[in-house]
Amino acid sequence: MRILITGGSGFIGLPIIELLEKTNHELLAFSRVPRRANTANCKWIEADIDNPAEYEQIIFDFKPEVLLHLAWRGIPDFSLETCQRNLFASQKLIDTVITSGACRKVIVSGSCFEYNIKQGVALESNFGTPRDHFTWAKLSLLSWVKTICDSKNINWAWLRIFYAYGPRQRVASLVPTLIKSLYDKQVPNISTPFNENDFVYLSDVARGFVNAVEHDGKSGIFNLGSGKPAAILDICRIADKCINGSQLIAEALAVKAPAKSVHPDVSFWADTTRSMDELKWEPLVNLREGIRLSYKWYLSQSKKQ
Repeated sequence: MRILITGGSGFIGLPIIELLEKTNHELLAFSRVPRRANTANCKWIEADIDNPAEYEQIIFDFKPEVLLHLAWRGIPDFSLETCQRNLFASQKLIDTVITSGACRKVIVSGSCFEYNIKQGVALESNFGTPRDHFTWAKLSLLSWVKTICDSKNINWAWLRIFYAYGPRQRVASLVPTLIKSLYDKQVPNISTPFNENDFVYLSDVARGFVNAVEHDGKSGIFNLGSGKPAAILDICRIADKCINGSQLIAEALAVKAPAKSVHPDVSFWADTTRSMDELKWEPLVNLREGIRLSYKWYLSQSKKQ
């Protein structure tokens, strides 16, 4: 199949392309700053989805059968202006792909924040409710994708990513922050270490998107998460043991934490029933292995500096 990927050079996009390159699909990746040269199975195009003039003719020539739309500019800027800009640009791009005439499937990256819950299981049957500009924009795009794809009998999949971590993650994100602090023998500056999130390793997330390409199941919302919550403190303990061979720094974090934080105000996790049934997907990398691989990546990058 001919597959168009936006945001191909990003944290999520690059490992997806690395998996898809091993298949027989014809790949075209859009990125504002491509990180890889053209390969036999993937052609890179510098294109900004904010500017349809840069990509319209390319899409009509390529005639993608599948769209993997991962691009979302400006993170972590979640202002109304930035979110509106992403929403309108995404609508125009998806409309162009569908208009090109060959599209059979639209796959879009969503977020667990769309559920707008702090406690309990996030059901894939729950459309979600907005809590800020970002989730409003994402849910608006989801509603539009569902409407236009259903009207044209095009399969669609909205993949809600939970707390993904792994190589190339932004340094300000939680797991890279913990690893750096522990490597420097410092107690991480975390005010809510007892809060629990659903952490899922990057390679599992990438495999979820590839499975969505390969399996022609029902359209809908699909969760990519581990299916269980893990406390930030437990992540710190695993990382401390991996990096320093003990949990002394992690326990210092537990002692340092404000008393009111002992009872977590956040503890939610993914229901993955539909992902397992329709996408034939389940996470394979557990937390201990994921943290080990993340630390290995951190070390490899440190040696380059």
